[in-house]
Amino acid sequence: HDRWGRSGVLEREVGESASAMGSDTKHSPRGMLNHPGRPGKLYCGLVALCYMALAVALLFFNKAALSSYKFPNANVITLAQLACSNVLLYAFRKLGWVRFTDDVALIPRDCIDAKSGFPTQKMFRRVAPLSAAYMVYMLLSMASVRGVSLPMYTTLRRTTAAFTMGAEYFLA
Repeated sequence: HDRWGRSGVLEREVGESASAMGSDTKHSPRGMLNHPGRPGKLYCGLVALCYMALAVALLFFNKAALSSYKFPNANVITLAQLACSNVLLYAFRKLGWVRFTDDVALIPRDCIDAKSGFPTQKMFRRVAPLSAAYMVYMLLSMASVRGVSLPMYTTLRRTTAAFTMGAEYFLA
């Protein structure tokens, strides 16, 4: 067992899948590894910095497009950004830079069709409210960029979690 209480099975599986895919940890973007399958602190720090830089750049782009250039449709920008994200994630997956978890054991059996492997209508009904709420959140936050200053937008967006927890406390 390692310090997280797991046996070495995960590490062996990660190592086997990486060698099966033909990726070498020395030459991959995740080459700064302490242990196979676990990124090092430097790698994690670089990922966090890149995420922060891209998030700020995207916020400035959205603010400029919606306010300075008077782009009329925030929905079009949101759709384009979602499409670009999906294309990039697919490309990064094909390049071996990103790996998605395909742990079907976490999904209830009645939510996946046994023959095709696709989600059933029951699965769509279960995730539809969360998906709809997230889409409304994205569209409203994109529309609000136009109306408020960037510091106010950032402050309001960061306090959303506190308001949600407070509402959940009083409603539950």
